[in-house]
Amino acid sequence: MQLRSVCEGAAGCALVLLRLAYSTVTILFGALRLLPVSDRDKVTEVLALRHQLPSLSDNSARTG
Repeated sequence: MQLRSVCEGAAGCALVLLRLAYSTVTILFGALRLLPVSDRDKVTEVLALRHQLPSLSDNSARTG
């Protein structure tokens, strides 16, 4: 079995670097968005997401 290189040519390397840059910027903006938020707001958001998760799981099981 032969492993293919991630960067196949200049276009492949540019695409990998673009994805890396996009991921880094997205993570940084997500972290910056949470800095001014109080702990109470964070807990409220976590509870809301926990409430949504079972609903989404049920819906995906029905459609799948």
